[in-house]
Order: sequence, then structure tokens, then C-alpha cells
Amino acid sequence: MSKVFISYSRNDFDMAVMFASALKTDYHIPFMDQFDMPIGKWEEQIWKKIIDCDYFLLLLTKNALHSRYVYDEVKLALTLPKYQNRIVIFSAHGIGEIEAAAKESPISWNEVTNDQTQGVLDKLLEFHIELLDLNIEIPRKPEKDKDKIQNEIIQTQISNKIRGKIPRPDIEFSCYGKIRFPLCIITDGANKLEIKKGDIHCFGPGELSGDIHNDTRFLPDKEYKRWIETTVENPLAQKKNDAKVKNQLFINGEQVRLKHYDMFSDKYKLELELEWTNYYATFLTNLSTDLPLPFANDEKVWQVYQKPLRQLNQCQLSNPIAVNLSIISDNHIFFSYRGSSSAWNIQDGIQPAVSAGAKYIDLDKDGNYDPFLHAARSVREEVTAQEILPDSITFFGLARTCKTRFPFLFGEVQINLPKAVLEANRFRMGTPVGIPFTKDGVLAWLKKCYYDQWYGGIGPVIGTTIFSILESCRHHFPQDEWNDLLRQLDEL
Repeated sequence: MSKVFISYSRNDFDMAVMFASALKTDYHIPFMDQFDMPIGKWEEQIWKKIIDCDYFLLLLTKNALHSRYVYDEVKLALTLPKYQNRIVIFSAHGIGEIEAAAKESPISWNEVTNDQTQGVLDKLLEFHIELLDLNIEIPRKPEKDKDKIQNEIIQTQISNKIRGKIPRPDIEFSCYGKIRFPLCIITDGANKLEIKKGDIHCFGPGELSGDIHNDTRFLPDKEYKRWIETTVENPLAQKKNDAKVKNQLFINGEQVRLKHYDMFSDKYKLELELEWTNYYATFLTNLSTDLPLPFANDEKVWQVYQKPLRQLNQCQLSNPIAVNLSIISDNHIFFSYRGSSSAWNIQDGIQPAVSAGAKYIDLDKDGNYDPFLHAARSVREEVTAQEILPDSITFFGLARTCKTRFPFLFGEVQINLPKAVLEANRFRMGTPVGIPFTKDGVLAWLKKCYYDQWYGGIGPVIGTTIFSILESCRHHFPQDEWNDLLRQLDEL
């Protein structure tokens, strides 16, 4: 995901919104002053945003050429080395029209000051300008429909052109009807796969050796290590200092890294190969996918170290394995309210009932990771405060979140405790909350909580909490109930 500053004239607001919408659809983060700027010193905020963003997108219209604000924004962007190849210009006018409009403008776009060899417009015209066709004829359609159809065509044109200029992150959606999840189900999501104890085989990570808490031991390569070790104001040092100032915990610790997977061998439904990593490596890779790397020409972590979602064995991110589980008990299905966020939240603090990374204590006697030990420990620590049997745990598959690339086993745990007892438990990680495990109960909760995190309801993007709950519904509800649930969700 890239942060994109949109420079535009207020008279071109509707078109700027189209660009913002196209960027959001591709998982970029646009900045538009009228939407994204709090009350205060607006000029200072705009300069900070230009400096902070990854791309500068200019709508070069006749209106923009008459705007002092656009001129000042462009002038600043041209001075920043980071934008050398990242100024993206769109216009409905050819260069001749642009130059003519600039001459008519009260702003001196081609004035050359003492510290410059070129005017602002001349510098701009060295960049490639993407031409937009805004004069679209809509024949044989009722007049009332023409504007809508024309806007849809222009929106599609804008989206296609943006994808040619700003790299789109490797995003893969898993869908239930029209409901999209920003995650990739690695195992067979179409079938009702159920993985019980004995269906999964893990090898590694083995015994801990060396200094597992070394800040840079598990970073992807020497260049990244050297940058963190030799630069005073690096992201890890800044995070440590911020945590100290805010009196927050930010400590290193062991994590189990998923290196590779295999499905449906002769003996097992799923095989996992694992090794060690630590939290600081995870912070500097999976949790910092948008971080620009100075030693890689300011390319971001995801551009340098990610691979397609299913090519886990070639991926250089930390990739700590986690389990995300729903709890079913007393005819209710449980999620959790948490004090801190992880994965994709549908609201602040809402998580799957169990969402936890693996530790050293989750290995068997041979040093191999045991996801059932991991799940049982996590349920005890986060939900029940009691031991549970491995037979109560069922995994439905393996998935990865799209932005952070975290791999996780998802499934459910069936226990036999009253709802009131579970909800009375208060844990450091959160508080269990149950909803009736019926079609109507789940729908009522989803209608209250469901929203698009990205922008209003256009192209729903929802989190692992709903995914966990719907996966249990898919495995337990009769087919006609499941189909009706999807139909009603499509109408949200």
C-alpha cells in the first residue's frame, strides 16, 4: 500500500474523488485535503503530508493552473528527491493546451528564480502525462442514465491508468458471495476441510540456540541488518523510544516462523515446516510493509521482501505462525474484545475469540511445533482459564492476511461452559463475548458491526473476526441456512 497525495483544484473536486476512490480500491491510501485534514494549521499539515506520502498525483487541469495552492504543492514536490520518479500527472489536455492555459494564468508557472534553471511548468512537462478522455459519447441511452454511465466509464479509465503508474500491492480476496476478505485461504477454501489431531504434521523449529533476542539476527539480509545497526534514527530505535516515553511494553521474544507448507500428502492433510524468528524481525517486516528502505532506493519492505501470497517458502518476511479460533459453547459463538489490535479488526478491539502467536512452550518433546498445544494454551490463557482437550479443537485451514502477510491456522474450539461463566472471565488479552449461534443471531450481530474499513461501504473489506465466525457457520449450518445467510449479507 502506498500513500498518495492528490493535488487538485477545488473546482475539480468530483474528479479528485474519482481518483481517491480508484486508489482505495487498489489498497492505496489517498490524501485529499477536504477529507483528511483536521482543523488547524492547514498549510503546515499539507507540507507534512507531501513530505510523508510516497507518490504525488497531480490533476493538471486548466483550473489547477489557476490555483496558487496547486502551484505551491507542485513546487515543493519537485524539490523532494523521493518524488524523482513518483510524480504522476493526469490531464485531459495536450501539452499545447497546458502551455496556453499556463500563459493565461495569473500565476507565473515558468518563472525562473535565482536557485533554479527551469520554471515549474517546464519541470512538470518532463514527466509523462497520462491523458484522460472525458468527452465520452453515450449513444442510445436515456438522458437520465447518461451521466451515470459516463462516470462509470471514466472511473474505469482512471483505475486502469493508475495501475499502470502506481504498483498495486499483491492483494487477494477470499469471498463468500459478495463479502470480500482481505486474506488468502491457502488450503482448499471451497470444501469443508476439517483438520484434527493426527491430520497435520510439523517439523521444526527445533531447539532454541544462540541469542534469540538479538535485535537484527532474523532480518532478511545483510543490508537490512547493517541499516538498523549503523543508523541512529532507525524505525526500531524510534519504536523503542516511543514505547519508553508512553510507558508501554515493547520487548523482543521468540516466535515460530512458518517457512513452508504442503497439502494433502499420502499421510497428512497439511504439513508445515517451521524455524525461529523474533518479534523485532516481525516488527521490521510484516508489521512494516510500507516502510521505505534507504538502501533499496526507498522501495518498500513489501516490494523488496514479499512474494505472492502462496509462495511462502520464497518470502523473506518474518511470518510468525498464529492461530485464529472461534469458540462455540452453550449454543453461542464467541469473539473477544481486546485492548490491542492485531490482524484485521472490524472495529477497534474486536478480535477472534483466540488470536495468538506461537512460543517455545508450543513445541512437542522432539522440538516440533504442535498447533494443538498452541491452540489449547491460547484458549486457556485467553478464554477459559481451564485446560481443554485437543479433541475439542478443529482447524479448517491455513490462510494469510494480505497486508501484513501473517500466516494463521483458522478454526474453532467446542467446549461446554455456560455463556455467563465465559463472559465473566477477564484476561489481559481480552474479554470473551458470545452471540447466539443461529442464523438470525449471527446476522443481527453482523448488521450492527459490519462496515467497510476503507471507505464507506463501497467494496466491502472486512476482518478476520467475521471470517472466523462465518467459517464456523459454513461448517455447521445446513446448506439452505448458509445460502440464506449469504443472501442476507449481500444486502447489507
